[in-house]
Amino acid sequence: MQPMRGFAQMNNIMMTESFIPLFVLSANAVYDILHREILLSSVLAMGMAGVLYRCCYLSDDITGMLTSLIPGLFLMAMSLISGNRIGKGDALLSLCLGEWLGLADCILVIFLASAGSSAAAAVLWMKKKKNSEIPFVPFLLSGYILQIILLNTGSI
Repeated sequence: MQPMRGFAQMNNIMMTESFIPLFVLSANAVYDILHREILLSSVLAMGMAGVLYRCCYLSDDITGMLTSLIPGLFLMAMSLISGNRIGKGDALLSLCLGEWLGLADCILVIFLASAGSSAAAAVLWMKKKKNSEIPFVPFLLSGYILQIILLNTGSI
């Protein structure tokens, strides 16, 4: 039997462990655009489910669980240092996302999200809208989807 490739493999993966973060990111992206805040209960539920996922399904040890929090902790520190220019909700969502993705994949998602939001900020800056707030969760969602595509098509 040949292994699944491309989108067939991606569909199989998305129906399992990728669905919960995708669902929570999607709901929060819409909510972030409309209200400039996150749905805290959904993010906390995703974080708790992520811990159970890492313990039960991946049989991860405490070291793996703690290192997966590093990207979210970095964003939380940046939120505090920047005077909340990066929202604490965005940092909390990244923290919980780390439990699902692990350290390397979470860094990739945050990098892709940061690149996208930086491009959007540059466009707004060129249009002389320098003090505009940009919701970050839609970029996290885009970064997450790109990460799924890149990893499951063998691009990285």
